[in-house]
Amino acid sequence: MKNSRILFVLIIILIGLVNFYKVYEFDFSLDDNLYITKNEVVKKGISSVPTLFSKQSGFGNADYEDYIKAYRPLTLTSFALDKTIFNHSSSWMHIENLVLYLILCILVYLLVNKIWSQEDYKYFNLFIALLFTVLPIHQEVVSCIKSRDEIFSLLFLVASLIFLISYVNTESKIYLLLTNLFFLFSLFSKETALTYLFIYPLFLYLILNLSLKLSLKISIIFIVPLLIFLSLRWFAVHEIKDLPLILENNALLEINSIIDRKLNVFYLIGIYFVKLIFPTPLLWDYSVGYWKFNQTTVFIGFIVLIGFITTFYFCYKKNLKILLFGLLFFFITINITSNLFIEIPATFADRFNFTPSLALVFLIAPLNGIKFNYVLSISFIVVSVYSYINFTTLHSWKNEITMFENNSRSIKSQRGYVTYALAIFNTNDTVKYEKIPFLIEKSRKIIPISFMNENIMGLYNLRIKKFDDALENFLICKKLNPKSKTINKKINQINSTKEFSTLRLIEIKKSIDNKNYDTALDLINQTLILNDKNSDLYYYKGFVLNKKKVIKDAIENYYISINLDINNPRNISIYFTISECEIKINNLHGVIKPLMEIIKLDSNNFLAIKNLSIAYFKLNLYKESNYYIKLGLKINPNDKELNFIKNKLPLSTQLL
Repeated sequence: MKNSRILFVLIIILIGLVNFYKVYEFDFSLDDNLYITKNEVVKKGISSVPTLFSKQSGFGNADYEDYIKAYRPLTLTSFALDKTIFNHSSSWMHIENLVLYLILCILVYLLVNKIWSQEDYKYFNLFIALLFTVLPIHQEVVSCIKSRDEIFSLLFLVASLIFLISYVNTESKIYLLLTNLFFLFSLFSKETALTYLFIYPLFLYLILNLSLKLSLKISIIFIVPLLIFLSLRWFAVHEIKDLPLILENNALLEINSIIDRKLNVFYLIGIYFVKLIFPTPLLWDYSVGYWKFNQTTVFIGFIVLIGFITTFYFCYKKNLKILLFGLLFFFITINITSNLFIEIPATFADRFNFTPSLALVFLIAPLNGIKFNYVLSISFIVVSVYSYINFTTLHSWKNEITMFENNSRSIKSQRGYVTYALAIFNTNDTVKYEKIPFLIEKSRKIIPISFMNENIMGLYNLRIKKFDDALENFLICKKLNPKSKTINKKINQINSTKEFSTLRLIEIKKSIDNKNYDTALDLINQTLILNDKNSDLYYYKGFVLNKKKVIKDAIENYYISINLDINNPRNISIYFTISECEIKINNLHGVIKPLMEIIKLDSNNFLAIKNLSIAYFKLNLYKESNYYIKLGLKINPNDKELNFIKNKLPLSTQLL
């Protein structure tokens, strides 16, 4: 029996590695920036542990520290330790997550062996553990480093249940102490472990078959680690005010009726339950835009509610304790993230199904009496199908770009469009860069005004030096979230840049007035490094180059100045200057374009019309010259120069 268990553990490790070994190639993604890459406290390494236990888990990240109430000190301590040991190498941290996941799968196997220890059940126990190991719904948790909180939380729960069984069998207080200690570790990993307080008495009563009174008596001790956790959490987060929930975080908020909203929650709970067995689609985001809540979903939610109540009652009446525990385990552990009792800033997520997926261990337990051949066949089919799903879809989680490019179904939601745009922004991929405004436009069709939309467009406009547009975006962000330190920093940065540019322009103008053209040119080039979208800078550069007789470069800069500020009234003057520059380099054909542009802006500009007639005359384009002579004489019939050119035209042209 012992040798077979060792062999089975090795099989679990092998199957787990085959399914998820690719994660070592993956990058940081999604919420990893919140707790790891942009958290200055975590980045200090192991020396930050006291702070991690005394502050909320967003502390150290300027974007979140004023309003995130998450308290997960043990998880963040592991990230700080990773900084000290691995210097936050994404590969090593992914390997660590995979190792922790495999330990969890082994503990699940040990748990079912503790519960069903008969020799006849050993192959079925292996099947249960393998099924849990290869569940595709676990992909997000295994693939995202931040989701170590989910792994830790469930790992410590399973460990505590194993010690709880040992306590019941031996009545050794050390096992009860270890059970409570691991419950406390679960709480310090993720707050959703609060639901485990209800799991322990149910486990004692329904799985270990203790009396209800004794189950409750033993479970009272779990209040101690709970109070320790709640006390420390209160000191860490009590000064942080809750931000109101917004639609871009929770699509259920678009439903006004409370009854309809809660029935839609049951609709989502039903989907969670189905996805344990039929894990499709596997997406990272299910926010606003993905769901289409309507009366049909309300009706389905009602059916799910009735179905759960009926099944609970049936299991209770038929004394199907293991099935009842499995259902209760699923319902209890999913409710805190399902928006049923507490509304949270999320609609739905595959990672929320990670802990509830342990319910499958108990829901399929009634099958443990089937023959070995059937167990072997079912195991092979299920493990093969789920492994194929993992093997063909896991690579989508490599980074935030592959999440979209390898699974286009992700781009349905508002957050999906925004996150894809941000991922492109962070890659500096100039080929894909122009997708950003398109993606934000798609996002705005779902939610016209949102912090995420304006923040990404602000970053985009800031990078392409459209400071006024960026400022407008960030001011909207500030209105939506006045506490954001990053937004306030960006606004100050833009204002400082604009103020610097204004002062520098005064300095450049002074140098030009004093005919210090070399100094002026140096100042212009220095300022263009900071802001290459300022039309004034290109105008002055064209002016200086014209004075220095670098005519072709002067013309080029004049045109850039016009294109950057097409509505500037001085553009007519610049076009005249360009035409004069073209004359200086004997490019009569080049004279035509700027004069035509003037006429587009001012159709009665006599000087432009007159100069066009002269330019065409000198180019021997008499028909065009005659046309503009006639236009000019309509405005000023007595102009001597136009009348002189008219008389010089061939007679055949004059008669046209």
